[in-house]
Parts: sequence; C-alpha cells; structure tokens
Amino acid sequence: LPAPPWESVYVSHEPLLFQESTLAVREAYAREGFQATGYPHEADDHVATELNFMAALSERAQAAYQEGNMRRYRATLEAQVRFLDEHLLVWIREFADRLSKVSGISALYPSFAALAALVCERDADVVRELLEEV
Repeated sequence: LPAPPWESVYVSHEPLLFQESTLAVREAYAREGFQATGYPHEADDHVATELNFMAALSERAQAAYQEGNMRRYRATLEAQVRFLDEHLLVWIREFADRLSKVSGISALYPSFAALAALVCERDADVVRELLEEV
C-alpha cells in the first residue's frame, strides 16, 4: 500500500506488521484495560483502532471529571498525552501526507487523514493544558 494505515510500518521503516511498536500499542491498551477488537489476529496499531482508543480515553476522562474523581481524571489525561506522544503523533502526519499523494482515490480518505492528524496535534495541546489545571 502506498499509505499503510498501521503505525509499525512508519516507525520500523519496513512494510511489515506486528513489529515491536505493535506490541507497545497493545501494552498501552492493556494498561488502560482495553483490547483491540481484532486481537490477536489483526495488528493493534491500525489508525482506526488507535483513534478509537483515544476516543475511549476521552470518554473516560469526561466521566471522571463529571464524577469529581480528579485522580482518575488526571491519570486518564496522562494516558492520553502519553499515547499521543509515543504513538499517534509519531506517525499520523506522515500517513496523512502519503495518503494525500495517492492518485485515483476519493478525496474523502486524504481529507480524513489530514483532519485526524490535525485533531491529534491539537488534542495533545488541549490535554496538556487540562493537565496544568488539575
């Protein structure tokens, strides 16, 4: 694929799945009590799975805040920023850039990938701000 949707391809610089980064993503999920739907037969580091994990953490942070559980709120925010820094932000921009150069596909996919990269970048800023306030 000209723009593979798996982290391991970008961080290992080889077109292979189930690399060390895949296991690191799996460990990050497990620390938060999550498991990818396709586990263990599908690579855990697919862009959709990583984004879904971030959405789940966001929901968890919101629930903790609404409950007034500041310890859990802070821990969840820390998990979010750690996952962004160690995983999504390492590769999602390159994925979006590669996808934008693929000819013959719907504009939806490159547009979505560019938006996802931007949201991840801004999310990291916002989560860091929230952590400063806790």
